[in-house]
Amino acid sequence: MKCESAGHAPLIRAIVTPPSKTNTSTAAATKAKPAVGTGNVSVSVSTPLSTLGIPSGGSVYVSANGNTTTFTSNGSNTIGDLLSTINTQLPDNAQVSATLNSRGDIVLTSRNTNDQISVNGVYARNIGFAVGNQTFKPTPASKPAAPAASSSTSSSSSTSSKSSTAGLESAFTENSTSAATLLAASGASGSLVNLIA
Repeated sequence: MKCESAGHAPLIRAIVTPPSKTNTSTAAATKAKPAVGTGNVSVSVSTPLSTLGIPSGGSVYVSANGNTTTFTSNGSNTIGDLLSTINTQLPDNAQVSATLNSRGDIVLTSRNTNDQISVNGVYARNIGFAVGNQTFKPTPASKPAAPAASSSTSSSSSTSSKSSTAGLESAFTENSTSAATLLAASGASGSLVNLIA
């Protein structure tokens, strides 16, 4: 804020605000997420299983919560047939959906947030579910963390306030010295604080 006195250079009044109160932070709760398993062999719905090395009679098993969906190739099936079988909702089938992602990988997703998914069978690796990429767990929900004071935030705030205040103090001191000199030269009496306010 600038204040001008008749015939004198403008004076600058500095206002320093105190550092903010101690910040608190909390981690947000997250919802439970279903198990998701992604194969690592790129295919399309029209890819014949025989080109992937799955012969007639070759089987793949997808399990979740004690239920298993079994797919057995007839020798002329495609990836589309496999996905359709996995997506069939029967009481004894694994409650899992099957899709292809943008890269053509098979993506298996549990239909709930409780079940683990397993992909088994000699030919599971041929569709991207080899050993080490056959079991997929759901992500449990997390509770929010209790609020905790962040002492490092508080101390860094006061440090930055002090360093920014230091610059203001030196600028104010320089301006007040110039202002005091101007006032004395003009013959005005009184203190600088009374004249500014």
